[in-house]
Amino acid sequence: MNTTNRNVARAVAVPAPSVLSTNRVLRNTYLLLSLTLLFSAAMAGVAMMFNMPYLGLLPTLLGYFGLLAGGSTATHDDFLVGLAQNVLDVLDQCFPETIL
Repeated sequence: MNTTNRNVARAVAVPAPSVLSTNRVLRNTYLLLSLTLLFSAAMAGVAMMFNMPYLGLLPTLLGYFGLLAGGSTATHDDFLVGLAQNVLDVLDQCFPETIL
């Protein structure tokens, strides 16, 4: 058998990715996209309900880059749990009459 036939036989022997795994990845991707859009719509509804003003460019950029840096440097789950608890504590102090 010459080298061309062996290369063809090796290429045929490699299994293709399964259709089920491809469908699962697509389903999970669309699920995450829909959850993101639902969260954005809910937060927009809350902002309209409380008639909240636009914060401005500087706080928006600071929040964006702060979350970007915090998310990229977070390597432990304990850090994220502590961060979430701190955020909830601040929200509780800002809005004590609401149920969080």
